[in-house]
Amino acid sequence: MSQKVIDAIKSKFAHAVEHTESQFGDEIALIKRDALKDIALFLRDDPAMAFDQAMFVTCLDRSEQRVPGIADDEPVDPRFEVSYQ
Repeated sequence: MSQKVIDAIKSKFAHAVEHTESQFGDEIALIKRDALKDIALFLRDDPAMAFDQAMFVTCLDRSEQRVPGIADDEPVDPRFEVSYQ
C-alpha cells in the first residue's frame, strides 16, 4: 500500500483510521472494522485507486498473546485481527 493510498484513506475516512505506519517498505493502515466495507468499496471503485482484488487475507487470533502490564488471565482486546493485502 503506497503512501498515496494511505493519504487518500486518511482524507476520505479520517474517522475510521486508527493508526498508520511503514514496515519493511510496506505502508499499513489499521482501520475500524465498521468502516471496512466503505473503504474497500472506495479502493475498488475510485479510478485513482483501482484495487481489483485482495491478494492475501488472513486472521490473527491473539488469545495466547501476553501484554506487559496486563494480567495473564485478562483477554487481549481485540482478540482477532484481519489483515488484507
